[in-house]
Amino acid sequence: MISTRENFSQSNKIQSIAEYQLAISKWMFPIKIDLPAQEAQFVAHSETRNIGLLSIIKATANSPILLRRQPVGTEPENYFMLNIQLDGEIAYVSPNGKVSCGPGSMLLTNQNRVLKSEQLSPAEALVVKVPTSYARQRSHHIDRYCWTTIDADGGVSGMLRDFVVSMWQAAASLSPAEAERLPLIFIDLLDSVFHKESGVYPELSSPEDVLVERLRNEIFNRMSKPKLTSSELAESLCVSRSKLYRATNQAGTTVEQIIQEVRLEWSRNALGDAHLSKLSLTEIAMEAGFCDQAHFSRCFKKRYGMSPSEYRYQEAIKCGEKH
Repeated sequence: MISTRENFSQSNKIQSIAEYQLAISKWMFPIKIDLPAQEAQFVAHSETRNIGLLSIIKATANSPILLRRQPVGTEPENYFMLNIQLDGEIAYVSPNGKVSCGPGSMLLTNQNRVLKSEQLSPAEALVVKVPTSYARQRSHHIDRYCWTTIDADGGVSGMLRDFVVSMWQAAASLSPAEAERLPLIFIDLLDSVFHKESGVYPELSSPEDVLVERLRNEIFNRMSKPKLTSSELAESLCVSRSKLYRATNQAGTTVEQIIQEVRLEWSRNALGDAHLSKLSLTEIAMEAGFCDQAHFSRCFKKRYGMSPSEYRYQEAIKCGEKH
């Protein structure tokens, strides 16, 4: 039996940045909102509706705004978020880089990997939040769909958009049984849409290959946690440690080696990304799950033959040459 929460709607008429910041922080994660330019009158509105395990927010703001994630003491529960842009444009910055979502398009993100976002104009969006553990039970490749923008103007993707809009409109009248069933339909439809239209077609030859790919995704999503254990990862993947060891052994590696590889790969990408240039080396080390900057620098130099600062400088020069 899938546990469900009582359906409810919470609506806030918001006139100030502080109130809007509080409303979004409660729904998503702690954030700080800034206005790029002083507006004569900032006006925004947010409303949340829960349907079983899904939570949907409709947010509207009359001005460009910048949202920055704020650090928290404990790791929050992780969610996937499907952003359906009804009007205006928003750009997300994640460890993967920067990606935009314009009017009539959709973007799937992993909540714990969003560093900041920028609303580029007055905008309105519907955003669906679903627990990652629940989503992964229904879609083994959902992590691979993140950060891909899809046109939602028609076809199967249009069906997904219309389905979310219909859930939003009917939330108050749904029975408990309907609220329990709709999240299942949502995940299945989302999986069909992104598998078809994102161009993600995994070519994995065996169940062991699939498990190693899922392991890499799980490590990436938990990367900022310094102490990742094989027991913890096996439990989150719903497999035994022995099965996990067999899969990594067949791939010619170990769980520990993959953890280190994922941390270093992300760090290298972050150091070369102009959108993340304001992150300090310490911040990158912490985000990648290294215990301190010194340990990070040693591991990075051993792997890539230069220090993190040298690599960042090299990539900045390359970027300057391209422009």
